[in-house]
Amino acid sequence: MTSSSPNELTKVMRYLNRSQPQFITICGDNYYPLKIETEDKPKDTDKPKDTDKPKDTDKPKYTDKPKDKTKDKAKDKTKNKKKIFNISEMRTGFECLPKSIPIYMNYGNHDFETGLWVDGVQETECKLTQQERIVTSGKNINLSLFSHIWFKKHTLVIMIDTTVYDTVETEAEKILLDKCLSVADSRYNSVEEVIRAQSEFISSIANELALAKNIVIIGHHPLAYLKMKKEQLIPMILKKEAFDLLLQIRSLAKSNPEFYYLCADYHQYTTGTVKIMTSPGQYLPIHQYIVGTGGASLDNTSIDLLRQHMRQTYTIEGHTVEYSMTEQDIQDTKVENGFLVVSEANNDSLNFKFVSTTKMK
Repeated sequence: MTSSSPNELTKVMRYLNRSQPQFITICGDNYYPLKIETEDKPKDTDKPKDTDKPKDTDKPKYTDKPKDKTKDKAKDKTKNKKKIFNISEMRTGFECLPKSIPIYMNYGNHDFETGLWVDGVQETECKLTQQERIVTSGKNINLSLFSHIWFKKHTLVIMIDTTVYDTVETEAEKILLDKCLSVADSRYNSVEEVIRAQSEFISSIANELALAKNIVIIGHHPLAYLKMKKEQLIPMILKKEAFDLLLQIRSLAKSNPEFYYLCADYHQYTTGTVKIMTSPGQYLPIHQYIVGTGGASLDNTSIDLLRQHMRQTYTIEGHTVEYSMTEQDIQDTKVENGFLVVSEANNDSLNFKFVSTTKMK
């Protein structure tokens, strides 16, 4: 959020003041610490560089293997990294948000970072999470792990926390995430407690789920997608508990509603369909909109590779999940900053329009 240029932010504020939406949702990663990195590499000055020889890595590739993050960490041992948390910069970003429009905000993985450097001192107490709670307290911003809102008459919007469904690589990282979750909401002390509480929350709104014609679920992480990373296209998916929750929501929705999922994390705009098998040959289809375009550095894509891998099937601890993109989804993919506008049509269906800040006047 804070990394948007003033001109782009001004355009967004003008749009919001003009349109006066019922409410705004923000999908998390509400502040990005500044990363400072130095690398100590031995220099081989004697060996001439062969600049004419083509490299295999020059061409984007596809891998069907999950990314092994531990290999990257081994490489990173030669690097010195610092992440700087500038509290006044974070506050300035939040102050730019509209004051008269209700805002519902998720946490993202970066909002639960700790070990940040603040005024020259490294903190270990989830300072960023603490400060986000302070800056939103008593204002028109509902920053919480989970909540729900009605949009118009027929659409139920459910905000959920997806950091608990993302893969945590080490026990040390799990301990830190548990700590930051307890700072976000003191009722919970661990990932497991939040997963359980989120399921109980869904049960508590069963009567409202039964009335909805459209259900829009908003989390930070995509459910499943194809991620471009270092010239490779990598299939990604959340843990099984995310799909347990989605099927729980479906079981309580009595009016056969349309399901939509809005998220961020991946820094581009891309759409697709996630299908969860409910029984042999039967699926719950969910229209997914990835809108990680709020101002962070954008992620590259490869249209050619997307066309070659338009359908992926995942098996994850008892769940069969399919992710697919149509040709129209691929053509609609945008690597530019912007936001998504959702409106309800006369027949109670939903319309989705991506608004590019690059093209706004």
